[in-house]
Amino acid sequence: MLNRPQGFFTIRKKWLKVAVAAVLLSVAMAVSPFQLQWIPLAWYWARLPAQPEGASLRLAGYRVVIDAKVIEGIRGELSGITYNPQTDTLFVAVERNEIAEITTEGRLLRKIPVTGVGDSEDIVHVGGNVFALVDERAKQVYWLYLDSETQAIDAAEAPGMALDVLPSRRNKNLEAVTWDAQKQRLWIGKEKSPMRIIYIDGLTQWRGDALATRNEARSIKQPMRLSILEWKSRQDYGLFLRDLSALFWHAPTRHLLLLSDESAALSEYSPEGELVDIMLLWKGRHGLARAISQAEGVTMDGRGDLYIVSEPNLFYRFEPEAAR
Repeated sequence: MLNRPQGFFTIRKKWLKVAVAAVLLSVAMAVSPFQLQWIPLAWYWARLPAQPEGASLRLAGYRVVIDAKVIEGIRGELSGITYNPQTDTLFVAVERNEIAEITTEGRLLRKIPVTGVGDSEDIVHVGGNVFALVDERAKQVYWLYLDSETQAIDAAEAPGMALDVLPSRRNKNLEAVTWDAQKQRLWIGKEKSPMRIIYIDGLTQWRGDALATRNEARSIKQPMRLSILEWKSRQDYGLFLRDLSALFWHAPTRHLLLLSDESAALSEYSPEGELVDIMLLWKGRHGLARAISQAEGVTMDGRGDLYIVSEPNLFYRFEPEAAR
């Protein structure tokens, strides 16, 4: 009788992930050409370690606690989200003409009309009462002063930057923004054709704690010495992400999160550009009843909870494993 090596019938976790990935690829190819986007994504996911080494958000441990909640009172499409630690609330960019403040439970608190913007895509809290808003159509970043008494915003009166450094086609331009408070660095992402990520240094005059009042925010008009550099990962994110919907800079780990609508995935990168983890936003993953379709914005709060908004008007909150 043939003797089997010890552990012959034991499948290591690594190879189990590869097997699962192979099944996903087979299903993808059998379903439709559109699902072929899963091939490189599943391949990279299968090769990741079960537990990332060093600092990590441990995305695998996140579970949805608010799944596809409609935010009552909002009619437009959600396109970006950011967390303000001073108010413990979330601010959502609503395409074209509105910013909404909501609770961490997804309840609407107020709506703020925004004029002078062609197509607002993402928003980030910079500090104090200052937010940065990206306008895809105008290729502009606006610095907005928004406090508890703000009832309306005219972007034409706000300081802004034109970013023509990113060549683009119509409606595939500036899509994502996030802020690194430690280095006073603004990150900007371009959606596709091609996907690109840049970061801008030298924005110390526009940082949140400097713009203490609305008048000071309006007075920042003088030129500054800016440094604009392109960020690239060691594993080209364009190989497995079909587009870029949002960015989030996680200060404790100094990791960068990339959200992809078309790939339904959230990927985590180290400061050195190494791919650390991938969170698949598919049905059944992380407790999701359905896949997140058209994911447009991502942010985190100080407790480590993760928030995602998707078009047309769906709100998700995920909690880390340590919170349960």
